[in-house]
Amino acid sequence: MTSHYLRIILLLFITLLPVSQAAAVTLDPGYIAGQVSLPGYTPTSISLNATGGGYTASKTTYNSPNYQLTVQGGDWNYSVAASCGVSGANAPYSTVSFNNRTIKVAPNQTVANDYIYNVGTVRFQVNITGDPTTYSYGYNSSAVKNVTTGERTYTTSSYTTSFTTRSYYWDIPVVPNQQIALAAAVYVYSATGGRYYYFNSNAAAPYNLSLQDVQPGETVIVPLNISFVAPVPSDPPPPPTTYTGTLAGNVDLAGLPAANFASHSAAGITIPANPGSYTRNYTFSGNSYSYYVYPYTFFDSSIDSNLRWPYKNGSQINNRFTVYPNQTTLLDFSGEGAFLNGSINFSGTVKNEDLRYYTMTLNGQDAIWETNKWAYKNTNYAYVYLRRDVTGNYKRPPVRQYKLFMTTGDWDTVGFSLRKDFVAPYTKYSILSFNDYKLSYDGRNYFGNPVHIASGAENQKDFNYCFGSAIFRFRAVGGGLLSSPYMSGNGTHKTNNVDDLSAAVSASSSVNKIANPDLEIFGPAANYTLTTVRVYAEDGSQIIFPPITFSLACNTTKFFDVPGPTLIVMSPQEDLITNASSVPVTGRSYSGSTIENIVVNSEAAVVTPVPGSSTNEVTFDHTIPLSSGKNILNITATDVSNAQATDQRVVFADHWLPAVSITPASGTRFPDTETVIPFSVQASDQGYGYTLQVYLDGALISTTTGAENDTTPVAVSYAGTLDRPSIGEHVITAVATDRAGNSTTFESIIEVYLARDMVPPVITLLGSPTVSVEAGNAYADAGATAFDDRDGDITSSIVTVNLVDTLKPGDYTITYNVADAAGNLAPEVTRKATVVDTTAPLVTPPLNLTVEATGKLTAVAIGTATATDLVGVVSVTSDAPPAGFPIGTTVVTWTAVDKAGNKGTAAQTITIVDTTPPELSIPAAQTVEALSANGATVQFSVTAKDLVTAAPAVVCTPPSGSVFPLGTTTVTCTATDDYNNKATGSFTVTVRDTTSPLLTVPAAITVLLNTSVNDPAVQAFLNGATAVDYVDQSVTITFTTPVLDSVGAKQVVFTAVDDFGNTTTATATIQVRYGCSGNFLTPVSLLRPFKLGSTIPVKLALCDANGSTVTSAVAMLFLQQYSASEPVGDPIEVTSTNADTGNYFRVSEGMYIYNLYTKDLTSGTYQIRAVLDDGSTSTISLLLKQ
Repeated sequence: MTSHYLRIILLLFITLLPVSQAAAVTLDPGYIAGQVSLPGYTPTSISLNATGGGYTASKTTYNSPNYQLTVQGGDWNYSVAASCGVSGANAPYSTVSFNNRTIKVAPNQTVANDYIYNVGTVRFQVNITGDPTTYSYGYNSSAVKNVTTGERTYTTSSYTTSFTTRSYYWDIPVVPNQQIALAAAVYVYSATGGRYYYFNSNAAAPYNLSLQDVQPGETVIVPLNISFVAPVPSDPPPPPTTYTGTLAGNVDLAGLPAANFASHSAAGITIPANPGSYTRNYTFSGNSYSYYVYPYTFFDSSIDSNLRWPYKNGSQINNRFTVYPNQTTLLDFSGEGAFLNGSINFSGTVKNEDLRYYTMTLNGQDAIWETNKWAYKNTNYAYVYLRRDVTGNYKRPPVRQYKLFMTTGDWDTVGFSLRKDFVAPYTKYSILSFNDYKLSYDGRNYFGNPVHIASGAENQKDFNYCFGSAIFRFRAVGGGLLSSPYMSGNGTHKTNNVDDLSAAVSASSSVNKIANPDLEIFGPAANYTLTTVRVYAEDGSQIIFPPITFSLACNTTKFFDVPGPTLIVMSPQEDLITNASSVPVTGRSYSGSTIENIVVNSEAAVVTPVPGSSTNEVTFDHTIPLSSGKNILNITATDVSNAQATDQRVVFADHWLPAVSITPASGTRFPDTETVIPFSVQASDQGYGYTLQVYLDGALISTTTGAENDTTPVAVSYAGTLDRPSIGEHVITAVATDRAGNSTTFESIIEVYLARDMVPPVITLLGSPTVSVEAGNAYADAGATAFDDRDGDITSSIVTVNLVDTLKPGDYTITYNVADAAGNLAPEVTRKATVVDTTAPLVTPPLNLTVEATGKLTAVAIGTATATDLVGVVSVTSDAPPAGFPIGTTVVTWTAVDKAGNKGTAAQTITIVDTTPPELSIPAAQTVEALSANGATVQFSVTAKDLVTAAPAVVCTPPSGSVFPLGTTTVTCTATDDYNNKATGSFTVTVRDTTSPLLTVPAAITVLLNTSVNDPAVQAFLNGATAVDYVDQSVTITFTTPVLDSVGAKQVVFTAVDDFGNTTTATATIQVRYGCSGNFLTPVSLLRPFKLGSTIPVKLALCDANGSTVTSAVAMLFLQQYSASEPVGDPIEVTSTNADTGNYFRVSEGMYIYNLYTKDLTSGTYQIRAVLDDGSTSTISLLLKQ
């Protein structure tokens, strides 16, 4: 681990960079992934923790057999610890922990790591005897591998429940192995109390559990036998004797203005006056009660803190009191104080106004070094904190003014806690706590003048601190997303090699899955070490980085660069164990500048540049000879700027061969009368651990591990037996292999030979020598066993003669004979078996029948029963009624009689039912027109008939003659017969409204041009339509909005729509005219005659509803001569002296003008008529004279 820590420090070497850059805490991810499979058990959680190279990664996956853990990729080994929570059919929740595994993960590499085992099961079987009212409550258990070879399994189970049975069990999974230590605990209780029972391999009998060998798929049953005797309750203990004593005293703080006082507190009692008194009663057992009193004083809101009083007379012992039964102890406190004023000013990279909050703690002189010991003095302290304003927001003035009231004397340590929050681009915060000791004097070290509070004075002390910052960026190689970065650590500053400032820093963010999150650390000038640096990878894995060391300076923001070389050692692997005489050291290195050299244990390695590398990358190779034992390899890469990266590898060279011996020696012979032949294997090895495997006739029977020791050989042994060995040769083989690959194999061949046998075997009958068998039943003989003093169990060689025929009653004899391998015959053994018939015939009735009724009685063909019997059936009869079966269920009994007179019966049921429903006749769907809002009255007829019931009852909902509402209504009718059989039918009645409303529109109106549609007359016209409807009481009437900006007839379309969409449409007319029409303008007038032959300007003005002049009209002039009131001749074709066209008026200056030329006319009276395009006409008379 040390070598990787050095490498990370070089990678994160701190230097000053432009503010736009940030330090990179780089995650170059690799992955460990796999699955857990333990057949018979379901994984509920998988937890992994990987530690290596100064990094730690951890993750828990739930409810899945698959997992993936993200780690920092690199050339080092991770120690991976894994555990799995599982559950099973008969198992409570269990946890299986596996041996740590060593895994190397390169960047962007996924290493497969499965935990797949065909597990065995340990079943703990509880059996309780004793007290009859006993119950058991809960259990827990464990199984632990007892030796270090193979996977270690540690399974814990816990469960809490109540059992009413004395016998129950639970299962736990176990990774197959040998010598597994078991433990279990059971709580047993009764009405008078209970006891715990603990079972384990170290417990005394009967609670001792032996070590178990568990094979794959095997269930090992472990009995937990408990003989319970309920405890006898003892008499209750006597009640304790208590006493009461009193503590009282006065508290007086001189020099404090009354306006600034809030209260005192002493012994938990609030004292509202200064000076004031307190009294408290204490209840205790024994002769006295002792404790301490620490008074406090609380001030009004103008003072920034509370005050804890210094120890009375400078020593804590003076604050201790003792009260006695029925007595009062007095303890007074008096002191003097004064105000302390000043400012708090933070500057540099973080200022007062940048902080979310900060607090200040000022401590009294609490200890001083006197004559080689600490003498404890005052422990008073006061606080100042950032206040909120009336809106609840923090006040952040550039300089914070504070005011305290302190007891007189020296105050020598100041501490601050600060927090800075960041909002954009995401939320994060940084916390700083530091203590400034430069005021202190402890008797040995003097840093400055303490704050001295003098009586009756306004004391002044300002605090000024300048901060620096460091910014760290977390980065995942390949652009992965990161979450929740966090870092924390400590810093110190020294003067004359003595700490004068200590600080604790932290920064974090809850940001989720972004690229390159960063954090800021700030603080006073000091050297800092971040001991915890962690971040979460995209898959939820937690990555912990090695510590980072840096320094902060006033008003300086620091960032990270990578100016030094990076060193990656590819081989040898860490902690390599080998039997080779030398080892190659290879790897690569790169840097911002040229790599100058790479040395291994002061020997130069061969360095080869990598063509085209943008990072001056090189590879290196060097071979180092190995001596037996531990070899330390130090590798150093140096670039031209003399920056270095170092790594260290340890290689263990094992050149020692294991030694093996076997007893008995090869060639030893044993007679076959030796039923058990003991043997033993001894092995020893010097080195780094080895394994001894023992084989018997080619089958592995034992694996034992020897411990590591590179100075003295370590011995292991194995003792075994050959039980009832077969005649011939048997081979015992021992193979000792160490971790370096050195191996020794040793064999011992022993022979088992045949000796002469004169003793016959013995047959032992199993079960009774006489048995009785029911005729027709299969006879299962209990058999016998045979044992020989040489051949052992020869039961399989017994010759049995069994002629029992269970179809023929009578007596039979069964014989048993056997001979051993030497031909010795055992005495014959017999058994008598008697076959008897006491069994009645077996009757099989016809099937049970259910028949539809055809009348009061129904004839049914019920079939014929059958009967079987080993002896023979004589007759089969029934008691069925001959006339037929009534409605309901009738039981028919069939009886069979065999030749031995045994009778057998069976029952058949005949059930007569009426399940046929009546036949219902309903009308077709009906549609009627609604005559009111309620709908319409509808009549209909429904009938029914039935085969059994003469007149089934018919009920319809709703009934005929009901008022049916608008829409479709379903009429449901049900006919019911006497046996409650029902027939149901339905039809629909639809009441609809298809009649259109009756619409009446208003009479036509005339309005002036450009009249507003909101004009009362127009509105009265538009709202004048009415409509009526049979069903809808409120018919909706709509109309088209008229446009009145041109003359002529305007059609308005009115539409009436009822609630069912029936529509009526009608139109009405609005006639649009010009205003001011008929007003001829001067000079034309009857009051003035015109001279014949003159040109007369005929003028006319028009306007709209708003009085505005209209110039877009078309006006025509017509002339007719009159005599008295009668016209003379035809209308006269007029002419004009101007460029007018025909008889049309021209428009000029807002008027309509026609210059009438009279030269061709005669004297007399004429009528001038102006016809407008809105259909209106204006006239005026004109008199012409010579």
